[in-house]
Amino acid sequence: MSMFPSFFNTHCIFCHCRVVSQLSADAATMSQLAATAGGPVSCDYSSGKWVPADDAAAGGSAAAAPRPLYSGKECSQRWSWLTPEWSCELNNRPDLSYEQFRWQPSNYAQGCDLTPFHAHTFLERLRNKVLAFVGDSLARQQYQSLMCMITAGGKDDQINMMVEDVGPDYGFQRANETRRPAGVANHFKATNTTIIFYWSVTLCHEETLQIELTKTKRKTLSLSSATAGSVALHLDQPVRFLRDYFAKFDVLVLNSGHHWNNGKKQVNKWQFYVNGHPVTPTDDLQVISNAYKFAMNATVRWVSERIDNTTNHKQVFYRTISPRHFQNGDWNTGGTCDSISFEADKNVTVPQQGVIVRDLVAENAVVGTNVQLLNITFLSQSRGEAHISKYGRSNHATQDCLHWCLPGIPDTWNEILFTHISDKYQDLANYNFNDLDSSRS
Repeated sequence: MSMFPSFFNTHCIFCHCRVVSQLSADAATMSQLAATAGGPVSCDYSSGKWVPADDAAAGGSAAAAPRPLYSGKECSQRWSWLTPEWSCELNNRPDLSYEQFRWQPSNYAQGCDLTPFHAHTFLERLRNKVLAFVGDSLARQQYQSLMCMITAGGKDDQINMMVEDVGPDYGFQRANETRRPAGVANHFKATNTTIIFYWSVTLCHEETLQIELTKTKRKTLSLSSATAGSVALHLDQPVRFLRDYFAKFDVLVLNSGHHWNNGKKQVNKWQFYVNGHPVTPTDDLQVISNAYKFAMNATVRWVSERIDNTTNHKQVFYRTISPRHFQNGDWNTGGTCDSISFEADKNVTVPQQGVIVRDLVAENAVVGTNVQLLNITFLSQSRGEAHISKYGRSNHATQDCLHWCLPGIPDTWNEILFTHISDKYQDLANYNFNDLDSSRS
């Protein structure tokens, strides 16, 4: 296990996030990745480097918005789009220089720069459409990042005042005041655009196993902790939310990965099921890495079979894994990342140390399907200084080197997503966004 970087250890699926060492970029591999990313081979947005946002000499789009794209403090306090512990500025992080970089794709000079993000344009591109993020807490970060980007961190009253909660339309009700709903859905009335987040760490259907015992058996049978209260995790069935609402989605972003480990399996009491039956103890699918790969392939295939681009224009993305950067230990053994500094001019296509991080589970799952790869692993792995580290709201000794400060790296994930969306829906007519009196529901 020591052969893997510290950010892919026991809480990551390092068995399928292979680290490839090489002195130069493999052109064939990069071309294949670009093709699966849904676009011309020359526009592989996953390769490039981070450049100072205000550096005119770095080139790129002159229309790019200044950094940061929003105020994390205002987005968290004024409109509550952003979870407070993810706003490092709100939690008094003194150095905010990590906010002052933008991503420059390798072929930006050939017209492959990222589309400058503008909230009004984004909403118009998604007029009468539904965008859904389905995944773990990193998907929640991407969703919250996008909400802050669209509303300018709460500053754009014109946009903020037209947002309404439509969670009940997607089954999001609070069971009680102590539990948050499984998801959230916001509707922008002026363009009839809905943006959703649904929390599913495995993307698989789960059901609690009901074990009923007779009075006689209760006296004689002692259930093990591994059986009592277990959860059937159906590796070959997508989470019910996808099955119930997939037809409504125009753009879907899926992710998984960090919860597929033996520790989570034990804590959650998962029992793997396939074809409605438990996986036998000797089956290869009892190995967590095999189960993960099998489940992701099954979910992507299920989604792909329901995309018919001859009759609709759905875009489905599988987002690659977001790297962790714990040093000198893990999250529960004193691991830290607050001393990591940004390496200026580090080119992610040809890393200085000859290391490229690959999420092979994601890459292999999308091959031969209608699902596109949203590859953010390359560009995120060199930004270890942008994690929350010790600047979460709790201020506990335990550092968070998994999630990101917002504003931050997930904003770039959304810029890449916006570029793909713009390419797909670029034929939309111009409009006057000031004409907000014709609200659409």
